[in-house]
Amino acid sequence: MRMRIIFQIALCLFLFSNAYSLTPIVRNDVVPFQRIDYDDTFKFGAVAFSKEGIEKVDFVISGQGYSGGTKTATEMTLNDRTGVWEYWVPIHSSEFTSSGTITVTTTATSSTSLDTKQLDAVALNVSHASSYVATEAWVDADDGDDGAGVVGDDTHPFKTISAAISAAETVNGGSSDGNIINLEEGVYTHGGSATTSTEWLTYKAADRATKENVILQSPPTNLLTVNLLKFDGITLKSNQAMTWVVAESGRPDTLWINNTAVIGAGLDVQLSSPVPWNQDNVYLTDVTFNNVYNVTAYTLLARDVTVIMVGNDSFFNSLFVVNCTILGNDNTGTGAHADAYQVSAISGNDPPNNRIIYGLKAFNLHVQGMFSTFEDPINGVASNNAFVNCLFEMREPAAPNESEEYVFTSWILGGGDGGTWDHLVMLNNTMPLGTSNFYANVTNSLVVGNVFWQLLDYLSHPWAAPGNSLGNIAENNHFMYVAGGDSCAPTNKDIIDGWPCPRLQSITIDSDSGGSMTTGGGMIIENRISPYENDNVGIPTSGSVLLDRFITLVPVDIDNNERGVLSSVGAYENPLPTVVDSVIYSGVTIQ
Repeated sequence: MRMRIIFQIALCLFLFSNAYSLTPIVRNDVVPFQRIDYDDTFKFGAVAFSKEGIEKVDFVISGQGYSGGTKTATEMTLNDRTGVWEYWVPIHSSEFTSSGTITVTTTATSSTSLDTKQLDAVALNVSHASSYVATEAWVDADDGDDGAGVVGDDTHPFKTISAAISAAETVNGGSSDGNIINLEEGVYTHGGSATTSTEWLTYKAADRATKENVILQSPPTNLLTVNLLKFDGITLKSNQAMTWVVAESGRPDTLWINNTAVIGAGLDVQLSSPVPWNQDNVYLTDVTFNNVYNVTAYTLLARDVTVIMVGNDSFFNSLFVVNCTILGNDNTGTGAHADAYQVSAISGNDPPNNRIIYGLKAFNLHVQGMFSTFEDPINGVASNNAFVNCLFEMREPAAPNESEEYVFTSWILGGGDGGTWDHLVMLNNTMPLGTSNFYANVTNSLVVGNVFWQLLDYLSHPWAAPGNSLGNIAENNHFMYVAGGDSCAPTNKDIIDGWPCPRLQSITIDSDSGGSMTTGGGMIIENRISPYENDNVGIPTSGSVLLDRFITLVPVDIDNNERGVLSSVGAYENPLPTVVDSVIYSGVTIQ
């Protein structure tokens, strides 16, 4: 093993010698149409990665008399508004001369080529002269009265949400922008329509109510039609398939779910979630999902989402996933090809572009972890995607998918016929069990600091060879088991298929001619058998060869622990004592 403490210097020299351009990978970590209240500061952030590194992220602010110039962040630090290490800048209400809508436009610049990526402007609201006072109404399903309800008076609640919305909208001049509907404990439905254009209409639990006891269910007839709708601090619940609290499209046009529990009708009931899973108009922050068939697809932002148990995919084609946790996947009653995260482009859809999966913990998986592939178009190119600080913990027994096949893979990188992943950033990920397979072409990419249980060779991986002409760097990765090396305990998939452990196709990759990769089992903590649980899965043991391996490229690990000058390999930075109550990769249980 050779410590690569000059990794960044080598990286810069490599990039200079190849002289190609790389578009930064960047996503705003902001839900739009929020308010910067009087005398408050809003910390506007974005997450950005590039093979070259990020030189800076600029934020151009306009509207309501702003004249402060471009704000710039040059390093990732903790944004306490989001709990994410990202590029962020403060925006204070005093920087404006009037109240109303403003926009913020984000542009990331890469370090070497200085290529840029500009995102669409994000609209916010600002209160310049005084604090904003929302129009509020209260609803009590048991003791409310639509005929006697009074807007702004919590002692005179309405009985139905629709009546409260209508009355509050009238008081607010015919608009539901910024209106708040406070829900006392009870079971509710909603329907009708509301008018919003620049701010969220919010349903929230009243101060006297608890999240668990404020339940929104599907209405018997129509759903609420509105542009901007926010659920905050309540429970969404379905009792059977397709009993949704929002429609598949247009009702609302844009949905924000915050601090909310989403409870489905069953792991084996398709379309069992109260929120249609295939919406591309949803922001999720601090949400828990349980007892659902699918969690979410095409989501604009998923931050601090916890999946307690799901029967199929958790995140399907979601554009930005950050600091999320999957606690379990059970496809026993579904036979589904259940993935923690799936990239899929079929039927003429564009291959994935500018996606970021950052800080995703996925435990107790039995089919597949990261399934990143696209089948259409032939010879398509997936460009500018980042997977950083992720853990995919496969756990025995392997479960069959819909084709009765035992896949049990922690990572698949595919691309159909002749597909290519260009500018893929794969940094500090841990796959402590289950094989990883790279089927696609890879160009201009950075695959550094990852832990693979076994990486299987189907394309001979010329893209990762020393001196490769494809612009790829694959260094300081760790391979637990390799053909011809130490033996490992076979998984039940290996036994079913009659394969040895390690597999004959298990290889290493290393673009460093001097040798930067390492091999060997027993370096991290494993939780191999269900239902055994261990919060330390994937963390290096004391003295592991994974520790302090290369110049840090990501400032924190999956738990937001700061990395020092040297980064450990894998998603976790800090080691545990060698002797732990767990299972080590040798298959020996330490009691």
